[in-house]
Amino acid sequence: MNILLNLLPEDKKAHLKERVRSRFVFSQMLMLLFFQGFYIFILVGAFFALRYNETSFQNATQQLESGDNRRSLVEIEKKFQEVNKKVEVAVLLDLEHLHFTDLLLIFERALPAEVTLSSVATKEYEVSFSGKAAERNDIVTLEKNLSAEPCIVAVDIPPSTWLSPKDISFQIGFSVKKECVK
Repeated sequence: MNILLNLLPEDKKAHLKERVRSRFVFSQMLMLLFFQGFYIFILVGAFFALRYNETSFQNATQQLESGDNRRSLVEIEKKFQEVNKKVEVAVLLDLEHLHFTDLLLIFERALPAEVTLSSVATKEYEVSFSGKAAERNDIVTLEKNLSAEPCIVAVDIPPSTWLSPKDISFQIGFSVKKECVK
C-alpha cells in the first residue's frame, strides 16, 4: 500500500500548476506558430509558381503573335512535308525491291564443290546463272539440289549443256517464289 503525502504548501502548489499551464500554453503557441509559418511558406511557393507560369504564358503568346514564328513554323512544315514525300518514295522503292540474300544462301547450299559460278542475272522472279563444272554428274547434283529447295519453282537446263562429258560450261535458269525474295 502506497501512502502519498502532499506536504507542499498551497502557494507552491498554485505556482507549480501555473507553471505547467504556462508551459502547455507556450508549447501550443509554438505549434500554432509553426503551422502558420508552414502555411505561409506554401502560399508563398504557390504565389511564385503561379507568377512564373503567368510570365511564361505571356512570353509564349507574344512569340506566337509575332510574324517571325509563324513564318518559321510554315517553313518547318514545308520541310517536314518534303521529308515525308522522300520517305514515301523510299518506302515504295523498298516494297518493290527484291531481296536476294536468301537466294545466295540457297546457292551456297546447292552448289557442289566442283562447280564454279561466273555470272548471275535476275529479272523479277527469274534467275539465270552460268559457270563451269568439272563433270556432267556435278551438274546433275546441282540440278537435284536446286529442285529440292522449296523456294525454287522450275529449274531449266538447256540441252546443249549435256553434250560434253568434262569441263562443261553451263547456263541454268529457274523461277523463285515471290515469298522467298520479298
